[in-house]
Amino acid sequence: KSKYGRASGGIALDVKNDYANAIERLYADFKLAIIVKLKGTVLNLPFNILLFCAYIPPEGSVAYESADENGIEILKEKLVEASSMYPNDRLMMMGDLNSRIGGRQDWIDDSVKDMYGMEWYITDKF
Repeated sequence: KSKYGRASGGIALDVKNDYANAIERLYADFKLAIIVKLKGTVLNLPFNILLFCAYIPPEGSVAYESADENGIEILKEKLVEASSMYPNDRLMMMGDLNSRIGGRQDWIDDSVKDMYGMEWYITDKF
């Protein structure tokens, strides 16, 4: 239990019944994420989607086996492994990464055009 008297952390993934047969759980023993492969055919896509639903405990958390462990690095290793094992699939990441961004901005600047790796992003008009 946490200092608030309740359990904290953890991951959940809810799958609509229509997609239950299109989901395959990968790396079931990996503690920092639920990783599933969604068959692209159910979404009329020519590729599968590897969905990482992650929870990265804060730095120094008792969830790590040693004080030297870094959840972001552990997750990165799993992403690299999955990318090499499933090279034709696309990765999608979601979850609580406990914002380890250092001094970098934590938003997308809509005034920047042609941002590398963000070709898919459609700007918001707030």
